[in-house]
Amino acid sequence: MITRVSFAAGALLSGLFMAGCITVYQPMSGLHRPVAIDTRMANFKDTTVRIQCVPAKFVGKSDMSKLCRRVGRLFENQGAQVQTEVSRGRVISDPEPSEKTVVAADRVILDVELRSRRVHAQTAFPFFWDDEADITFAQDIVIRDETGFLLVRETLTGRFVRRIGWSSNANEDFSRDYYGQLTQLAFNARMRWTVAGGGQGRVAPKPPADGPNSAASAGPGAGLPALGGVAPAPAAVNRLEAAPASTVAP
Repeated sequence: MITRVSFAAGALLSGLFMAGCITVYQPMSGLHRPVAIDTRMANFKDTTVRIQCVPAKFVGKSDMSKLCRRVGRLFENQGAQVQTEVSRGRVISDPEPSEKTVVAADRVILDVELRSRRVHAQTAFPFFWDDEADITFAQDIVIRDETGFLLVRETLTGRFVRRIGWSSNANEDFSRDYYGQLTQLAFNARMRWTVAGGGQGRVAPKPPADGPNSAASAGPGAGLPALGGVAPAPAAVNRLEAAPASTVAP
């Protein structure tokens, strides 16, 4: 009788414990930093963001596909043109030898590579409840321009812990931190691209032959040096003019 009562009490307590478990999110390296960018604004309206999500041992292709879709929606809501890809091992920014893409000189292309990995996992109650109760994860973020030039390299680390309770906002809290940090990193990469004079080596589209800037419509004397044999100096180019109106320097 005592054995049956003890077993029933243990089963009841185990059921209550499992039913009342919540997940607690703890931001760690990178995720706790302040974010100055508002993700509700059109921060990337002149930017093309190409996202590559790389599957790993504990993070499968379906999970990375989900991540790619959500991150793509994040940048689309901020005005960017987005391309997503789930692949392993290939760098998305590597151009094909025979390809020569014509891109507007004032258009920014950011290649974002996302790699998720599990740093630590601890199992609770291995005999009765085989589940991971303490998980530390990391996401490696690399952002380059279309030539492969490195703009940002960062690792965000967080922790999920299962505890006894009845409510949790862990998913919402993590999403807010992660989306904010990723937006800030992409914006920093955008500003570094601008300051470094990115896009100057691109192949710009040719103007129409009968356009206002053509040699035929420029009038007599077009292209000749100024008086005194000295050609006029070219106008200064300020790359910062292409930046969004509300900017925060990295």
